[in-house]
Amino acid sequence: MTPFDYRQFYRRNLPHIHSPGSTLFTTFRLAGSIPKSVVASYQNARLLREREAKTDLDLADFYRDWFRKFDEIMDKAASGPTWLTRPEIRSVIYDKLCYDDVLKYRLDAFSIMSNHVHVVFRPNLDERSLEETKIGERVIFKSGQDTLAQIMQSLKGGTARQCNMLLKRKGQFWERESFDREVRDDAGFVRAVRYTLKNPVKAGLVKRPMEWPGNFLAARLLDKPWLQDLLSGATN
Repeated sequence: MTPFDYRQFYRRNLPHIHSPGSTLFTTFRLAGSIPKSVVASYQNARLLREREAKTDLDLADFYRDWFRKFDEIMDKAASGPTWLTRPEIRSVIYDKLCYDDVLKYRLDAFSIMSNHVHVVFRPNLDERSLEETKIGERVIFKSGQDTLAQIMQSLKGGTARQCNMLLKRKGQFWERESFDREVRDDAGFVRAVRYTLKNPVKAGLVKRPMEWPGNFLAARLLDKPWLQDLLSGATN
């Protein structure tokens, strides 16, 4: 179990698992966008750290540091495919993310980069939609609403098929693993949205966040004071 995992069954005695009603910052990427040697180093380091850690909280800094390393590598786009730079491919991802807004989640912001996507959203899954079920000695909670795993399966599966058709190719399109972090408070939400929108500027693709065609911001957030510098063109 890592901070990036999401379990379909929510248990009240495991608060560190993404809880119903929470907003999530999710990153998913094209297959092969990070060199295999880097992925192997991460996996080895993770196994070692997980053996040494006493709680999931002990792992927080480790995963945060590796997320930054991965994001820096992906921003440079020096390894693997960069299909998301193509307008017709980017449109498939953009349209699917927007289509599932309201239906499956509340969409706040996203940025479709050259080889990865950052999304800030809140799945419709909440406490009221949970149904308690007892199986033997275990109590689990099921829901009629989509979990993060189901949302990502639909998003990545559907877009992979469409994009492969446009690219006239076969094979794996998205990396199976994604990085998912729960946004725990208002300050965390501000950081997640700002990080998402600033990503193409940080990568040197544009000078202003809203110049990037792969950026999206929900209309309800347009008048937020903490976003005015980005909307006006400043990024510091």
